Amino acid sequence: MSHGTRLWILIALVSLGSADAQQLGTAKIPAVASEPAADRGLLLGIYFPNGATWDDLRNYDAQKQKWVPDVSMDPQGKYLTFWISRSGGSVKIQAIEGLLVPRATGFWHIGTQIATAEEHPESNFDEEIWAVPAGEKPGPPKSDSEIDGRSVRLITYAGPEYVAYLFHWEGGAGAWEYVYPHVTSVADSTKDLSLEKVLGPVTGAQYKRLAKSMNHMIDVAKEGEDRDPCDCCTGDPTEWGISHAGDSWQVYARFHYGTSSSCSQR
Repeated sequence: MSHGTRLWILIALVSLGSADAQQLGTAKIPAVASEPAADRGLLLGIYFPNGATWDDLRNYDAQKQKWVPDVSMDPQGKYLTFWISRSGGSVKIQAIEGLLVPRATGFWHIGTQIATAEEHPESNFDEEIWAVPAGEKPGPPKSDSEIDGRSVRLITYAGPEYVAYLFHWEGGAGAWEYVYPHVTSVADSTKDLSLEKVLGPVTGAQYKRLAKSMNHMIDVAKEGEDRDPCDCCTGDPTEWGISHAGDSWQVYARFHYGTSSSCSQR
């Protein structure tokens, strides 16, 4: 697969003073801005796969190219944040390792690290998301006996309050493989949030209506039939995500695949 299929773009708009922008370039991020914003800027977060080039980024088409991370304990790339600001008549671009997001308490760094089970860690590991104030380091991953199978996560959106990611899991007796979209909070990345929890009751109601319309394969068992109704086109309220396509962010939900071709990500 070409490197062009492996790029996800994460964008956040913020306003900072020019002095803050200079500090950003040296990773000395103030906890809060001391002056009203004088210049506007853009925080551009990118997942850059190993061996990728800038041509891959320029030619990437999110509408046509899809990619999920391979399940591996080895890093397949790195997250970068670019601060693009205007000062007078010039534009400055500064690069920072990791994902940097502005929060009410200052800038925070967001990233991932591999945690393993105590037994058979080579086949039981999970890539966990961490978030800490800028300048601090995340704690080391802890062994987790509840990890079952192998899984990795690719962050597709990072903002002040929420993080969206793709969860790629392999495991089970049948060597099953699944890819799920999820959204979690920066404050507690261990819990996946429902669409209604993040976007409100109106969007939650829209999701329920869509889920009901997708669930058209449910048929009621006739009298005397010993079988369960076909209920293969349902979704989970926490299986949704946020991705960037074109010039906008898009919200989508995952519905479980069945024999119907309409059971897909919408």
